[in-house]
Amino acid sequence: MQGYIGRLRNMIRIIVAPGINFKKDPWGCIAQHRYYNFLLRSQWYPIEKLELYQLRRLKDLLKYAGQNVPYYSKLFNRIKLRIADFSSLKDLERIPVLTKDSLINNFDKMISKKYHKERHVKKTTSGTTGKPLDLYFDKSFYYYIFRAFNSRRKNWFGINRLNKRVNLWCWPFLEDENRNKILLYHKNNMVLSLSTLPQDRKVLPVYLKEMEMFKADYVYGNPSLLYQLACCASERNIGSIRFRIFLSAFEHLFPYQKDLIEKQFGCRVFNYYGTQERLFSATECYEYGNLHIDMENGIVEIVKKGKQLADGECGSLVATGLHNYIMPLIRYDIGDIASISGRICPCKRGLKTIDLLRGRSNEKLFYNNKYIYSATLAQLLTRLKKIKECQFVQVSGSQLLINVILDSCAPDDTIVQFKAFLRELIGDDIEIEVRFVDSIPRDPSGKFKFIISDLNNQFETGAK
Repeated sequence: MQGYIGRLRNMIRIIVAPGINFKKDPWGCIAQHRYYNFLLRSQWYPIEKLELYQLRRLKDLLKYAGQNVPYYSKLFNRIKLRIADFSSLKDLERIPVLTKDSLINNFDKMISKKYHKERHVKKTTSGTTGKPLDLYFDKSFYYYIFRAFNSRRKNWFGINRLNKRVNLWCWPFLEDENRNKILLYHKNNMVLSLSTLPQDRKVLPVYLKEMEMFKADYVYGNPSLLYQLACCASERNIGSIRFRIFLSAFEHLFPYQKDLIEKQFGCRVFNYYGTQERLFSATECYEYGNLHIDMENGIVEIVKKGKQLADGECGSLVATGLHNYIMPLIRYDIGDIASISGRICPCKRGLKTIDLLRGRSNEKLFYNNKYIYSATLAQLLTRLKKIKECQFVQVSGSQLLINVILDSCAPDDTIVQFKAFLRELIGDDIEIEVRFVDSIPRDPSGKFKFIISDLNNQFETGAK
């Protein structure tokens, strides 16, 4: 009876909460609701209409940036950019690509002269590409417009405010008051957060027990942690943890991870791709599995040496956010490798889709004058089921160290097969050292690094 009353109280709070938020900031809530309704309509627009929307917003952004952002004022004058000449998104090629180093070196000049402290939100990226970075966002965009995109995403999966969620992430645990905690209940106990910060494996049974009692409707966050939990649950014959959806974020989701997560937890697994810079996001289609870009949020280009590539061609991913005027980022190099599909998704949404998303550009091996990406290496784990997890560390151009967590019942010839497959994939002359480990350390933010290599920059100009 007491449990029923508690659930009823939570439901009442969730229903009442939007009214409280409206009282605090009525204009913000109205803006979010109106934009959400627009997104429900615009997802069905044809690509041509969505690109016209992008072009109009882009020209407004360029005009504002040229007048109010010192970095762009100087840049546009130097390249003699005339916004009136912009007739298509192809004209973005006139603007140089913005690298992370350029952003850091010109940080103060990237902020609008009309910036007001009371209207901004400051966030810091995780630094998984090498360097953490402070970013400024317009409050109305960060709290309301971007939330409208989240609401549309949830709408695709039939998720609403009454659904209970488990978050697998690190952000709340970076706050001083939560540094020593491994889990948090919040939002009227409808959300359970589990820390992805580096922990001892002893925490996995604790997490499983909490999830078993919590009975979530869906899970969001790091796939590597949920994969570890799936392995632990399988080893302990725990079959009582079930939820409907897992929305994978922050890391590349590999097929071997997806297969076990779906089998162990009886859920469907979908990819969500986002950037800390909030320039764009993409979500896997519920019906057909294509990764739809939120085109209303930002412009995505696949480029090589600053020039746009044709649909289907693989290159560097650069993006332009269309809503953040306090710190506009135009043609910002995300640091990922991808291609854009030219096919229309059978679901009939006009939103473009990203194809062949291969992971971060610094997560690759370099051998024999070619790159080997993480998604390619992950095929080995799909072929050898008894390897639970592994990490590739490139020591030199011809030497590879592999940390391996092996299943206790793996056949004796597993590693022999593993090395054979690897040499077949990469080359016969590569020197391979395999180390058996009980666990593989995560980075400071709790993300799993599938590939570690400092050689890429040395060979960047020589790769084919």
